[in-house]
This record gives sequence, C-alpha cells and structure tokens, in this order.
Amino acid sequence: MDKKEFKEKVADNEYDEVNVLQLFGLQDDVFMGGSVEICHRPCGHTDTKIFSQGIYENELISYIEDYCADCKRKIANTVEFIKQYIEWLYVDVAFLNDDMTHCRIMEGKKYTDYFKSNINLEKFAKANYKLNVIQLMKAVDLYIEDVVGKKEENGYTIKSVKVDMVCNRITHFRSKASISRRELAEKTEIAFKTIENYELGRTKLTSIPILNAMKISDALGIPPEFLV
Repeated sequence: MDKKEFKEKVADNEYDEVNVLQLFGLQDDVFMGGSVEICHRPCGHTDTKIFSQGIYENELISYIEDYCADCKRKIANTVEFIKQYIEWLYVDVAFLNDDMTHCRIMEGKKYTDYFKSNINLEKFAKANYKLNVIQLMKAVDLYIEDVVGKKEENGYTIKSVKVDMVCNRITHFRSKASISRRELAEKTEIAFKTIENYELGRTKLTSIPILNAMKISDALGIPPEFLV
C-alpha cells in the first residue's frame, strides 16, 4: 500500500498484531516516531517497539514476522549450546565389518558437518529453543541419528557417535582440556581415587554427587549436563 494508506491504517490501529500507544511528527504522510506494542507471530509474545526515525510498513511487518527480543536471545544461546554440545560429545568412529571391537576415534566433526550451514542450525534452534537442556540434547541426538547416517571410507564404515561409545566422558573431556587426572583431582579437590573410579567406570557417571559434577564440569569448562 502507499504511504498515505499505511499512515491511515496505523493511525486507526487496524493491524491485528499491533497496538498503537503513541504517534507523533507526521511529515509527508509518515509518522516520524511513536511507540507500539507488537505481537510477534513466530513466538506469540508481545513487546513494545519505539520508532524514532519514521514508521514504515516494511519495517513494521518485519517486526511482526520476527521473534521477540527475549526469544531471539534464547535462540542465539541455543545455537551456541548446540555447537558446543556437538563439538564436545560427538566423534567419528570407524567400524571394520561392523565389528565393535575394531573401532578407532577419527577426527572429530564440527557442527557444520551435521547442519551443513548456519541457516540450518538456526532453523533447528528455532524449532527447539523452548526445550530444557536435557530435552535439547536428546533432540540433537535424534537429529544426528536420523540425518547423518554412515559413510564408507578406506574399507571402514564411518559413523558419527556419542563419545561414550569409545571412552569415558570425563576422560574425553579431560583430554580435550589437556589436563591430567592428578591435575583434575587437585583443581576439584576431589580425591584422586574417586576421579579414577569415575573414569574407569567403577562409579557410574549418573551416580556422581551433584557437587562433584559441578566441580568437575567447572574445571573442564563444560556444562554439568554434559557429564550425563
């Protein structure tokens, strides 16, 4: 619609997703400023937008079609969490004749190998950003299981798997952080024998006391949820 039509529609508050609070500075059929409540279609949340350099149709529509500021922040945080989760917990493993006893860790993949592009990763995040951390990790696992699959290379079947298939998680995270078992015990003030029991599987990771899990994750620079 032309500027005059749009100006009149805004002035009459005729947009379903908009509640006009204030308008001012009409110039050449354009309101030069104002404040409006906008209901964002993707998330259904409402927030207030202050316009200070003119209210134009394309800009107003773009706000309606976009997520609210809080959801955009959550989506961005979800993207970063997924990147970290994949880069810390997934590896490529080579199977010889599908025999689990013949496996070796290949070079770890990056998140782009799974999602192919930032656009696809953001699309996944938008679909799952409302999940809690545990639910989100499960959603990523299912996505990788369904999408990535296997490939053949040098006589091996290469498959992307969780690190648990090839080694203990704490051992894996400790190796990536380049610290010894003794150093981890000192940093966390947890007995060396206790750390050893965790890594050798004598104590299940799911049985680690919350305080110890927090200390270990902090020392290794990972979210505590990564331990389970």
